[in-house]
Amino acid sequence: MNESARVLLISDDDDVSDPVVLALRRAGYRVGRSGSLTAADELEGSVPDVLIVDRDLPLEVRRQLGVCLTRRAGRDALPLILLGDAAKREEDFVPADWHEDSLIVLSRPADPGAVVVAVRAILRLSFYRTYRDLVHDLSQPMTVLHALSDGLAREVPEGAPHHDRVTRLRDEAERMLSLMERFQRSQAARDR
Repeated sequence: MNESARVLLISDDDDVSDPVVLALRRAGYRVGRSGSLTAADELEGSVPDVLIVDRDLPLEVRRQLGVCLTRRAGRDALPLILLGDAAKREEDFVPADWHEDSLIVLSRPADPGAVVVAVRAILRLSFYRTYRDLVHDLSQPMTVLHALSDGLAREVPEGAPHHDRVTRLRDEAERMLSLMERFQRSQAARDR
């Protein structure tokens, strides 16, 4: 999915970054690389489709990146792949409200093939995240609308004024709820 996506790798370690950059370019991604001295400026200048950060950066650089990432947290969080030990949470610079579908942690040293797979996965997750979030946001009001329209349709007897309109409202609410449920099921099947 989106093999022409722009990927930015932030790392000072050539032994880690060179094989990863080569593998990503072979997979068709446009790859930029930044060292710790220009990392925050690079991220502020142009937002990539996927950001890969080597956790083995100086503390001050991780703090600067944390400030940049805070502006991109929440529902529309930038797809982020961290290279390094997942147990180092105390040194983590990722904002607490980073969307769960926007973060993948890989061990270090990074297997270049695993990084390519992670980029594909996180791009796919970020593409569908919008739709899953929308379905989640709509599910409660749609469920209420469905229940109210169904109850109203039971109260208006057949042949009464507006019976056809109330019945159509109930049927449309049922159709909308069914579409949302079908979408959710298709996502669950796709995630397996």
